[in-house]
Order: sequence, then structure tokens, then C-alpha cells
Amino acid sequence: VFKFLPVTKLNDLRTVNRAWNEAIEVTFSELQSLSLTLHPGEDNKKYVMTILSHSPNLKHLTVTTKRAMLTDEILEAVGECSQKLQSLRLCPPKLSSSYSDYGLKCVLNSCTSLTRLVLEESSQLKRFVAESSSLEVLHMNGCSHLEETELKFPQLRELALNLISAEGVQLYAP
Repeated sequence: VFKFLPVTKLNDLRTVNRAWNEAIEVTFSELQSLSLTLHPGEDNKKYVMTILSHSPNLKHLTVTTKRAMLTDEILEAVGECSQKLQSLRLCPPKLSSSYSDYGLKCVLNSCTSLTRLVLEESSQLKRFVAESSSLEVLHMNGCSHLEETELKFPQLRELALNLISAEGVQLYAP
């Protein structure tokens, strides 16, 4: 039954009783793929950390927002709690992202198995200087304010950039 409930409800139901808490713990530990939606007015970093810290086998994560900001603090939490992550998709609505390359570096440095990174709406990203020895696929859409890019991904085999301007963009390949 717990596998059919939204993740936010599962976390709330953990407090009902000990048996439910243990059953939900098993459900979280089995998760390999997860889609999280962040909402305004909530402690989204705490929410992300709570869910991800109980999901040790998580391999695929999608983060969307409903008028909440996707920040470096949230990306730090993703990196801190999801070291086994293989793919990450960030899908904030336009103008709902305030993350920088610092947050992306936190993810890339901590998630050493990450092979796929998709940034659906990165219009607020001005700089992206990073490296990763495992990243194979990078998609960046809506990069209208990107001024400086220096990407060092020796395993990269697929790159999709939707740039308004390519000025200042440098790609390094082995």
C-alpha cells in the first residue's frame, strides 16, 4: 500500500506508529527512482534531506518546483544524501531557479556515480565551471544568462546545450 502513496504523505505517516514507521523505512530503502516536487513556504532542504537520507539505493532523481526556488542549499542536500545517484534531472519552472555552479559542483563532487545531468531550466545560471570523471550525458536547456562555462568531463559522450549566446563557453575534451 505504501508504494502507491506520494512521498510527502509517507513521511507524514511515519509518526502513526512503530509498525508503520518500519514499513515505510523499508519502502524508502527500496526506492531506486524518485521525483520530488518542492513547494513554497516549506523547509525544502529539510524535506529533501529527510527523504534522500532514508533512500540509500536511490539512483535516479528528478526535482521539480511549484513556485519554490531551487537553490544551492537544496543541491548541497542532494549531494550530501545521494552518493549513489546515477542521474539527476532539475526541472524548475522559469525564474524559479537560483542555484549556481556551486550547487552543481556539490552534486558532481559528491555523487561520484552520476552519469547523467539534465538541467531543464537554467536561465538564472550565469557560470558553470565544473569537472566530473563519471558524467557521460549533459543536457542544459534555457541557458539565457550563461556567461562563463568551462566543463571538464572526460567521459562525456552526449552534450545538448540550448544557449542563447555561446560567448565565453569553453568545452574541454580529452
